[in-house]
Amino acid sequence: YDWVIRVNPDVIIRNDTFILDVIQNDPNATALLVNCFGPDDDPKVQTDFFAIKPGVLAPNTFLNSTDHNAEYSFTNDIRNDILKVGNHRWIKEATLSNGRCRVGDKMELDETPITHFHQEEELMNNF
Repeated sequence: YDWVIRVNPDVIIRNDTFILDVIQNDPNATALLVNCFGPDDDPKVQTDFFAIKPGVLAPNTFLNSTDHNAEYSFTNDIRNDILKVGNHRWIKEATLSNGRCRVGDKMELDETPITHFHQEEELMNNF
């Protein structure tokens, strides 16, 4: 696969313009990520949504995760092959400023391209 995209079932991509532009037009990009803490902080990569080029990962990258937290494990797993190389792209509009690891959570729908919903009622009111 050129790209592998992971999306939680309660996450909705409302605007895929940036995502598709990177995938189709940025050959140097190796991942599309959302930082729980904001793009300028030490990363804690969200696992609600991410897209990666699996070819840049070392074999068995995810087999020895050691952290009890999914976001810290994922961040540590991709640190050497993706984050330190620097060819990843942050989806800044989906990052909360409070460090909460829910992509686009509690944001206005027109402010974030990716939204995390938990309640069916809330979801259906926005369509």
